[in-house]
Amino acid sequence: MILMISIATLKDEYLIDENLEDKFLLSNIKKCQYFVIREILGEDKFNQLIASIDAGSVSTSDNTLIRDYIQPVIAYFVMSEVVYTTAYKFKNSPVETGKFDELIKVSNKYRHDCDKYQEILKEYMCDNNITIENGNTYKTGLFIGTWTRNYDERP
Repeated sequence: MILMISIATLKDEYLIDENLEDKFLLSNIKKCQYFVIREILGEDKFNQLIASIDAGSVSTSDNTLIRDYIQPVIAYFVMSEVVYTTAYKFKNSPVETGKFDELIKVSNKYRHDCDKYQEILKEYMCDNNITIENGNTYKTGLFIGTWTRNYDERP
């Protein structure tokens, strides 16, 4: 399995504690790459990045995409999932309900951060005309042109 972020990067640059077992991190990196990143990038771009990483031939622009835009999405997704997973483990042992609820709130906060980083990734892809499936690029919600609507019309 080729990873777009290393365990060392997660532990050195993000709020992942050294004593957290790698198996919790690896499973969540894989989940994020396939459920989130692949969906955003599209199958072709995702596979191209994975092949480049595997071959050790990542271009400068793809390195920027991975390091500055994809890795934060993965990191905050992993932090969200790890907090939730460990909170669930705590729930099965005698832990106060309030403490469990607090951990879930932290998990939700990290998931919100992940969602924001996804938006930033999509904006970057749009701004840089990074192609996704079928040669399409991300579109903004901005419409420049004329549009009128008669409020008296009924569909």
